[in-house]
Order: sequence, then C-alpha cells, then structure tokens
Amino acid sequence: IPKQTKESSKTSDVIFELANRFYVSETETVTECIKCHFSAELKTIDFSKSPVETINKFVAEVTKNEIKNFLKEESIESGTKLALVNAAYFKGMWEKQFQKNRSSTQSFYLSKTDTVNVTMMRQKSKFKYFKLKGVGKALELPYKDPDFSMYILLPRRGEYSPSNFINKLSYETLKNVVENSTIQMVAVQIPKFTIEKQLPLDQVLQKMNVGDLFQTSSDLSILTGKSDIHFTSAIHKAKISVDEEGTTAAAATAFASPRSAPLFKRFYCNRPFIYFIYQHSSKSILFLGVFNKPTEQEQDSKPLSSETTNE
Repeated sequence: IPKQTKESSKTSDVIFELANRFYVSETETVTECIKCHFSAELKTIDFSKSPVETINKFVAEVTKNEIKNFLKEESIESGTKLALVNAAYFKGMWEKQFQKNRSSTQSFYLSKTDTVNVTMMRQKSKFKYFKLKGVGKALELPYKDPDFSMYILLPRRGEYSPSNFINKLSYETLKNVVENSTIQMVAVQIPKFTIEKQLPLDQVLQKMNVGDLFQTSSDLSILTGKSDIHFTSAIHKAKISVDEEGTTAAAATAFASPRSAPLFKRFYCNRPFIYFIYQHSSKSILFLGVFNKPTEQEQDSKPLSSETTNE
C-alpha cells in the first residue's frame, strides 16, 4: 500500500484513520525495495500458531471495535507466508444534524409494490444538489470538518435496481457530482441504517486483471526475493452506520413534462441508493456502498407517518 495512502485525520468532529500491516512469515525476509516503497508496518509472525487472534486484534484496534472478528480460524492456512491487512475507520458528525424528534416511520420501496417500514431522518436546508439527467439525482451531506462529505446518488423514481443504476454511472458522473453540484434548498429524507458485509475479493481482483496474485505461478519475488510465494485469498469486510448525528464507518481488507419549479428540491431516499464518503483534499473515495434493503432490526413496525410519499 503506497505511502501516500497512510494519512489520517483527527478533529473534534471527524476521525479518519487508515492503517496497514504487512505480516510476513518468520521464515521469510522482506526485500529492501518493499521496505522502501511500502508504508505498511512490517511484522513477522508464525503462521503455524494461529495468527488470526493477532490480526483480529489489530483490525479491532484500528476500527475502534467496529469490526471485532475480521478473520476466522480457517481463513489463514498454516503454510501461509504473507498477509497484507488494511484497516480503515471513519467517524463524522454532520455539519447540519438531523433532529431526532423529526424522524418518522416511512415506506421504503424494494420494488413498485413491495415496501417495508423504516425510520426516516428528515430535514429541510441548503445542500449541494446535482441532477443526473435521465438517471437520477445526487446530494452532498457535508460533515463538520469541511474536508469530508457523504454523497448520495438516488436513481429516478420507479428505478429499484441498484445494478441498473450503477451501470448508468461512470467516473465522469461522480466527478461532476463532486465538482458541479449547486447549493439548493432541499427537503431530505434518509433512512437510518447500519450495514456490515464481508466479501471475498478474489473474483473482483481477477476482473481487474490481477487474479494472477492467487496463482502458484505468480511471480512475487519482489516481496521476498523468492518466486514460490503467492496470495491464497483476499477478504474485505466493512461496516457503516448512519444516524441523525452523523456517520461511523469501518472497513478492513486482507487483500418529465415541464412544470413550475417548487420552492425546494425533494430528495427522498425511499428506494435503493448509492452512497460514498469523500475526502476533498485527497480527492479520494474512502467508503462506498449500496443501500438495498433495511435489516430486520431497522424495519419499523410503527404506523406510517401521514407524510409518506413516493417522490
């Protein structure tokens, strides 16, 4: 992991930490090239003596116990020679917090006819807003530290498939959202949510043409000077929580017809949407995800608010 990614930020309103650790078998020696160009803290470890506890402790410390059991005992084989672990933690307070007494039970549309009840946070204020022509719209929710923002991309009404929506987006789309959004008066509704997901990255990396890393024929001699070394797996686990006060996120990786304009824009996240946390100074997306469906714990059994709408 290159040195420029090691930065962390701490203020009274935002905490962002990114930590890397390179675990190498006690039987191997890391080349000087890797020591020079990589910022991951090098640690030797005996992979035959259950290193999972050590790695999990490191991830838990970095993510403030948001991710406690990153790896399972069977995740690392006794013959493993190296493991690269990346852990990130983010906690941010909204610049404009949502008032808890304004949150209410609303419908969240999984499809045109299938809905569940969720606790929806609400407020009306000035936010940066961007219209994705023919696709949807986007909103910036800034944190108190102006270097960080959450962006939400909401598909147009009637679109309930995140994959279809994602296929219509591009790097230029995200760039336009960040750089060209304009300040508007916006009525915002966003569900409170917590998402925790673990994914194997092997197939993803193969699509990125780096699948050779997992083949015995791969040449990673630049790491230890030996050619008989390769990665056996790559695992990513992330957790993000969004409520009225702000966001807590953690991640770890082992490798229409015209009409008169209303006085305000409506941005009601009552259908699947995309979100990402962005650092402006580095122009980096720190966390990115899709909110498809609330968990059973997040589904609200209370009666619907009279303000329920499918905008």
